[in-house]
Amino acid sequence: MAKVNLPKTRLPESYYFLQPSNPVLVTTLEPDGTTHVAPFSWVTPVSVNPPRVGLALLNSPKKQHTLKNIEREGEFVINLPNLDIAERLVKCSYMVEPGQKKFTLAGFTAIPSREVKPCGVAECRAHMECRVLSITETGDHSFIVADVVHCQVSVKYYPRCWVAVVSIKEPLPNHLRGRG
Repeated sequence: MAKVNLPKTRLPESYYFLQPSNPVLVTTLEPDGTTHVAPFSWVTPVSVNPPRVGLALLNSPKKQHTLKNIEREGEFVINLPNLDIAERLVKCSYMVEPGQKKFTLAGFTAIPSREVKPCGVAECRAHMECRVLSITETGDHSFIVADVVHCQVSVKYYPRCWVAVVSIKEPLPNHLRGRG
């Protein structure tokens, strides 16, 4: 198999080789108590026992809104979407006018959380309620490590052993080459 070496000037593009990835919707609380939702794909398990996840969010040149909410509140929910809400997921990545709420604009339904204040997205197949353990600046992103304090899943999509059932008729959404 022939290979080429990336020049150092192109190393920032090396994350492309980890793509595509599955996007998630992260819900957080706004200062006024309303729900903020945004899509991200740089999320990964970092520990099984205790259950922990990692989430990388952009902090430079401008700190992402979701990161500000997580720093202030210390909690968030990771919502795992299906392809049937892909258009609404993408809509949540757009900038909106001040005062508009992405959660409402996307037409999502709130599902109350059990252990954290932010709600989940009812249209998603699973929800992981998370409480921040640490936030580390890693360059132009901050890496959040959080304890999973509660998880709710749809038995339709996870009928056995918590492995997602994926079919050609109902594939999972994928994300390619975003920055978080």
